Formats: sequence, structure tokens, C-alpha cells
Amino acid sequence: VLVGTFLSVSKILPSPDMLLHYPQATGTKLYSADGVCLAHIRQELREPVTLDRISKELQLATIAIEDERFYRHPGIDLRSIARALWADIRHARIVQGGSTITQQLARNIYLTQRRTVSRKLQEAMLAVQIERKLSKQEILELYLNQICYGHATYGVQAAAKWYFNKSAWQLNLAQC
Repeated sequence: VLVGTFLSVSKILPSPDMLLHYPQATGTKLYSADGVCLAHIRQELREPVTLDRISKELQLATIAIEDERFYRHPGIDLRSIARALWADIRHARIVQGGSTITQQLARNIYLTQRRTVSRKLQEAMLAVQIERKLSKQEILELYLNQICYGHATYGVQAAAKWYFNKSAWQLNLAQC
């Protein structure tokens, strides 16, 4: 049963190579005939930045909140999954998530937000593949540029500008 499930789920997985070429929505810019940008039309605010342009405090705060064992697991964290499952069983509904940063990245880029067993298996398998392909620093950079921070802001740079009128490398610990 496990082998059959694995094979059926793995057939519909996208290639983790797509992660390196994932097109991020940046909107449409309208220019005048002389090349001056007149308007920037977009549904979401997004401004990707490299990890070295994101404050270390923000990187560490994200890891502490989202995935404290980020540097110690291969993409999935069985202890976190077990903890979340136990909490969900005790409350008779979903109250906690057990997804790692890598699983969240896989879900946000490749998969839907639907909560199904099949999607969760795909997410876990993709996370392991991503961890084999990319370094932890590359994964963290992609995650910090991908995640939604509310008000249609995606990524830490857009969020830092929206909430604090600062760049991601200028945030203090309280803002992080």
C-alpha cells in the first residue's frame, strides 16, 4: 500500500528543478514613449532580495517561529508532524500544523492550499527533493521571498516596506 501510494503520488509531482526558474508575479509596468515608468499595476507587492540583504534577526525569528529544527531535518520533521497530529486528535479538529519551512515552500510554489492526505504526501516528497537539490540557505531565501505577510505583500522586503517603511536589512529585532 505504501509503495503504491508513493508511486501514484510521485507521478504527479513537479520537478524541483522548476524551483530555480519559478516565475514570481511582479506585475505590469506601463512606460511612456521615452521610457519613463508611468505606472506599476499589480495584485500583490513583491520585491525579491538576496539572503544577505535580509537581517539575521529576521532570518532567525522566522526559523524560531516556523521551524525550529530547520537546520536539523531533511525537509520533513517527524517530531513536528507527530506533535501536530496529537494536538489535532485531542481537539478533534485541525489546530496545529507540522509543516517545515521547506514543506511550506513546496506547497506555496507547486501545490494547492487544499488540506488532503494526497497533497500532504506530495508536499513531503517535494520537500525532501528540494532539500536534496538546494542548500538550507537557498531554501530560506526562497521562503522569505515567497511567503505572504498580509495586505497582499509577498516576501520580507515588500512586508518591511509596507509595515515599517524600511528595507528588510534595516529591521530591528522587535520589528522582525
